[in-house]
Amino acid sequence: MHTAFFSLPFGSSYYSPGEYYLGAMFCDAMGRDYPVCQDTCKELIYSLVLLLLLIRSYIFWAFPIFVAAKGFWLIKRASFHFPVICWMNMQNFICQSNPLSRSSYVDLSQRYYEALKTSASQKSIFVTQKTHAQITVSGLYSSTFLQNHLINSYSRIGLVSDSVKVFSEAEFRNVFSWNTMINGLADSGLMKEAEKLFDEMPEKDSISWNSMMSGYFNNGKVRDTIKVFVLMIKDHRCVPDLFSFSCVMKACASLRYVKLAFQLHGLAAKFEFWEGKSISSSIIDMYIKSGELDYAERVFSRISGPNLFCWNSMIHGYSKFHGIQMALDLFNQMPERDVVSWNTMISILSQHGIGKQTLSMFVQMCNLGFVPNSMTYASVLSACTSISDLSWGTHLHARVLRMVPNLDVYIGSGLIDMYAKCGWLEYAKRVFSNLKEQNEVSWTSLIGGVAQFGCGEEALEIFKKMREVPMAPDEFTVGTVIGVCSSLKDKSLGEQIHAYVMKIGVHSSVPVGNALVTIMLRRIYLFLFPLPTCMGFFW
Repeated sequence: MHTAFFSLPFGSSYYSPGEYYLGAMFCDAMGRDYPVCQDTCKELIYSLVLLLLLIRSYIFWAFPIFVAAKGFWLIKRASFHFPVICWMNMQNFICQSNPLSRSSYVDLSQRYYEALKTSASQKSIFVTQKTHAQITVSGLYSSTFLQNHLINSYSRIGLVSDSVKVFSEAEFRNVFSWNTMINGLADSGLMKEAEKLFDEMPEKDSISWNSMMSGYFNNGKVRDTIKVFVLMIKDHRCVPDLFSFSCVMKACASLRYVKLAFQLHGLAAKFEFWEGKSISSSIIDMYIKSGELDYAERVFSRISGPNLFCWNSMIHGYSKFHGIQMALDLFNQMPERDVVSWNTMISILSQHGIGKQTLSMFVQMCNLGFVPNSMTYASVLSACTSISDLSWGTHLHARVLRMVPNLDVYIGSGLIDMYAKCGWLEYAKRVFSNLKEQNEVSWTSLIGGVAQFGCGEEALEIFKKMREVPMAPDEFTVGTVIGVCSSLKDKSLGEQIHAYVMKIGVHSSVPVGNALVTIMLRRIYLFLFPLPTCMGFFW
């Protein structure tokens, strides 16, 4: 039976009555609750060709539509592309075979919207392009509703040029069209283009302003975020909402503008956002990051039933200003906890170098039924590194591989750092090469680990490969490389890396500044008091 189905010519305009009957029979079986038939169908429907035949066979014989629907939803667990494409084909077949059913059974615009929404969330180029083609063929391309979602889908999957093309081809653009395009440009880091489009908008709403604010903030232009918020306040046609305040408060917190924090707090009260728990959590976080824990405590104490975000922010603030014990006491007072709460406490313990207590907290978290995520494992692996406990580290590595076969870049970086600092360089290199994606942290972990054991030249070779990928090194990577140059006692190499630091503009950062000062002091010290070679590797 399998052979008969797979041998059928897909796309042919004619099928024999026997073939149609066989396909319809399978569709009918899928609609019934016969486990044997369902299992057989589930094995077969992983073929896109077969599935389209079954759907077309059902339509040809005019079975009740609920039978097709039940049959179709059996493929929900199949490969992602198949359900979306087959659903659209099923609707097209219905319209072709019975035009009157269009109004009764099929709303193509809604289905195309669902396909685009799904493809955007799954970042599927194939489904987005296939849906775009079917929208064009069906004559619905002029629909502003669908064009807006095409713009969104292309932007979400990284094809900004295609979203710009759809936007430019649109005959009519509403506010949603402009906002979607601005969001897409901002998400791709094209803030100049987004700003130009924003200025050209015939009318703006709060979402337009919020898109620009979040775009500037996410692209590191924090001061511009605050400027846009001020302009929004001056534009009396738009009123800031919770998202506006949340975004500008994050910007204020990152800059530690205490006076601005007070002003934003007062402004939130003026716009009657004070009572909301969401805005309260943003205010608490802003005060803590601005160094004003007392004001954060006042806000926290006035909230009836603070949410988990408020608790987590206060725990972080207590650990920063009052020490670990007070943070732990507040953690124990929480009426309920989530994974973020546990991660906050585990991260705090790990950052303070309390490895054994970190591992104990991790065990307690697992015993209570909470499922660790990437952030949890990264913190626990850091704790293993601090106490040089490879037995725990290898246990965690095995646990992660059972739960997540494809290593997350954060967990992978933690494993690289642990193996490298514990002397297992080959394991560190193996984990690095097996990572599906490598970022600045994973490269820096490998460079630092290799350099720590006296392999300075190899560390520089790895740095060279990093630049060839290309991967832009961050301030921590550059700081590590400066330490490597110092250990090699190569003056020309040190001058080259210094020139490189000035070129990429990271000389003012704390890690790089400390490394440069260290290399200069070391050069003076070595001139006065030459050290044995064995003491040369301090990084």
